[in-house]
Amino acid sequence: MENVKYRGEPSDIQFSMAIGYWGDVQVELIRPNNDAPSMFKDWREKGLQASSICVWWLTISTMPAR
Repeated sequence: MENVKYRGEPSDIQFSMAIGYWGDVQVELIRPNNDAPSMFKDWREKGLQASSICVWWLTISTMPAR
């Protein structure tokens, strides 16, 4: 990736990524490959091993009316 910035500073982050599906659920696995400034490095320095996030994508036709 080019022109990556983390917290406003240039970062040479390198990572491996795999994307797959479990039914309708998209699953992403991301592994940092270096110690460049990144949220991954910050997590490791805090002793965290992993992070998870859930995101739901809705199409206009499935969004509830307001």
